[in-house]
Amino acid sequence: DGRDDRVGCSQGRDAGHAAGHGEPPDLRLVEARPDAGGGVDHELDLAVLQVVRDVRATLGDLLDMVVAAPLPEQVGELEVVAVDDCSSDETWSELDSWRPSPRQDGCRVTIVRERHPQNRGKGAALRTGFAAASGEVLLIQDADLEYDPAEYPKLLEPLLNGVADAVYGARFLGGPHRVLYFWHSVANRMLTT
Repeated sequence: DGRDDRVGCSQGRDAGHAAGHGEPPDLRLVEARPDAGGGVDHELDLAVLQVVRDVRATLGDLLDMVVAAPLPEQVGELEVVAVDDCSSDETWSELDSWRPSPRQDGCRVTIVRERHPQNRGKGAALRTGFAAASGEVLLIQDADLEYDPAEYPKLLEPLLNGVADAVYGARFLGGPHRVLYFWHSVANRMLTT
């Protein structure tokens, strides 16, 4: 049926996670490319990674929102990668039984499930997700929906247009910002101090 039902196991130490809610993200371009060309000219696979822990009650809604999110036409496959970082509730059972609905635009949807038997923290869960993801572009979606999946096209636009290698969401910047190259920053600092 096209679903990837892999389950991985890891071991490690306990770590906490703080979550918050806020305004939709502004964008910050990282290492904008001076040789930016015409952008993406082929169908690409997008992986959306979520670290989940003790979110059984809202997990289905989160995953449904990710699958239903608007996507640029260049995206041919949406890979949902969910890493359960040792939930103590029934999050894993909910994740294991969840099945994506077909998208209206025909974009293929697959799911990759990973599980830590011990809480290792968000960083370790992200690394597990990075290793499991096969998408050409990877987007991280917080399980608390701090970032709205409806913003995916806005986040992906600089990548697809070939003007950035990475884009980060930031709630307090007030719009898209280009991060200066390291040596430009050093030179600017020397000239202005």
